[in-house]
Parts: sequence; structure tokens; C-alpha cells
Amino acid sequence: MFLCRLTIPLKNHLSLPSGSFFNFEVSGRLVGVQTNTVQGEIIYSYSDSLSWLNEQSGLRAEVSAKKRDKQDKILKVYFSELGLLQKGYVQPNRFTIVDLYFEEKSISSFTEERHKEKKKIWVEQCLEYFVSHYLEVGCDNDIPKISLSDVPVVTLYVSERYEFTKEVVSGDFKFHQNQFNWYETEKSGHLKDNFSEQWCRLLQGKLGSNEPVPIYNQLLMDAKRQSFYYNNQELSIVLCESAFETFVVQKLLSYCNAKGILEIGTGKGKNRESIPVGDCVEHKNISELLSAVCEVSGDNVKAGTDHLEWTNHAYNVRNKIIHRGKKGHTKTEAEKAFFVVNKYMCLIRDTLRL
Repeated sequence: MFLCRLTIPLKNHLSLPSGSFFNFEVSGRLVGVQTNTVQGEIIYSYSDSLSWLNEQSGLRAEVSAKKRDKQDKILKVYFSELGLLQKGYVQPNRFTIVDLYFEEKSISSFTEERHKEKKKIWVEQCLEYFVSHYLEVGCDNDIPKISLSDVPVVTLYVSERYEFTKEVVSGDFKFHQNQFNWYETEKSGHLKDNFSEQWCRLLQGKLGSNEPVPIYNQLLMDAKRQSFYYNNQELSIVLCESAFETFVVQKLLSYCNAKGILEIGTGKGKNRESIPVGDCVEHKNISELLSAVCEVSGDNVKAGTDHLEWTNHAYNVRNKIIHRGKKGHTKTEAEKAFFVVNKYMCLIRDTLRL
């Protein structure tokens, strides 16, 4: 057995004393985390050269943050008559270095291609578990979800002679390797295609509407981000379904307001009743709201394949995550939920078109 120490430099600062040690289990394996804080700087350059950093007359402004008796410089700005163009600014910052400890039978899992992907996922699960609980306690508002795609290099040290328990971690660690490219480069955002003329016109139309981005579209955008960037498939699926239910409510309200509909008939037979639109959208579940869409539009949106696919690939999957705590969903399942939700939303949009 080997004790591995994976040193991961984060882009953020966790408010933990240097040398803090914590332990927990992930997938039945003991994991240790030790954190240390280092002082550094982030450089934002609007030039392909950093020569402006050495110009004596370049520094034009400094910004400091104050809290009680503490004061820190948080911004050094270099600009000229062109503003920030050809120059930039420097942001002094604290960074947290995470040392992740865990045992391995063989260190080939970091070198053999057939093992590397599983190892990446497991390491990210450890980081996610630790940071999520840190945020739950500290409620920091400047810490995003940690992703290994934000860390271009992590360093692996190994020890054959060691002690590793919930209370103690020690060993004769030796450098093993630097690990590069933890994620495919397509996620970097550097190779994005420019908008076509059609998309630019679409963007201008959105901007000219003077309307904010609807909540359901914000939820859908976050669903994509959670799956594609953060590899959190469960949250992505839950957000997709939340977006769908928000969309149905808003479209139903808008349609009824425009058509002067004050009440909606619900139920069947002896249980048939008419209730105010506001009570309907506030108290009825999503299945009943879809029946309300059928009622006010005269079209049975629950009869086709769009409803069936949404039920199987979004609604039921979301319920298993929320009510049963099911985990282990794949990116393919999250993508399916996203697409069936969007397809069903298009049908409802067309059905309730004013």
C-alpha cells in the first residue's frame, strides 16, 4: 500500500488556519485534507506582454479593503490615456493549498489511461464533499464550486512507510509526478466559435426587449453549467425540472391574464371544481398544472411523446434524486433531461402562444 498526497493549489481562499487537518470518507475510503494559505497575486493583462508591470509611471491607482482594524490592498491598477488597453491590473490575493491524503494499492491509477478518468472523478468528489461542507459552515459568498479544470497542474507525492488514521497523517513522502490536463481542453472556453450574424440579431432582439432573462432560462443555463463544467449530474437534473415547472407556471399565468381567464376547472366527475387561477398555480402539483394547460388551451399536451419522455427522463429521475437520494447519474442522463425538458417547453409555448 502507498499513502498518496495530492497537492492542489486552489484559485480561492478558504478561511481556515494554515495547517488545519480534517478527515472524512468518500466511497468507503478514508480521506485526509490539510489546508495552507499562501499570499499571491492575480494578473489581468489587456496586452500580449507584461512589460507594463515594470513601468515606473504605470501604477495609477490602488484600492484597499477595510474591516474593523484590518486593511488589505486588493487592487493595483495600471492605465494610461487608453484606459486599461495595453496595460492591466493586479489583484493581491490569498490562495489555499489543499493536500489530499488517501491510500492506494498501486499508483498506476495516476499513470494508466484506463484508470485515470475514474481517479479524476473520485478526487473531484473528495474536493466537492469537503468544500460543500466548508460552505455549509462558513457561508462564504465568494467561493464557487471547485473544479479540477481550474487547476492546470497538481502534484503527487507518495510514501511507502506511513501512518494514516483519523487523527494522524505522517510519512516519508517523495515526489512522484506532476499531473497535467485533468480535463479535456474543450471545457477551457478558449476555442469557442464566434456568434453567427443570425445569433447576433437574436441577441440584439433580446437586448431590445428591455426584459430580464426569465428565471426558467437562468435555471436551464445553470443546469448546463452544473453538468458540463462541474460534473454534478444530480443537481443538473434537478435544475432542469425546476426550470420546467417554473416555465409552466409563468406561461399559464400569462395566458390566463391575456385571455381574461379568472378560474380553471380541475378534477373529474364529482370532484370537478373551478378554482381561481392564482390558487391553481400556487397549490397544484406539476401534473395538475399540465392538466390546467390542457383545460385552458383545449389541446391535450399530455397525450404525446413529449409528455412521456419528460415523465421518464426528467420528472421521475428528479423525484428519485430528491425523495430517495439516488446518486450516480451520468452526463448522458443529464443531457437527456435537459433536451426533453426543452422539447416539452417548446410544445407548451406553442400551445399557449398569444
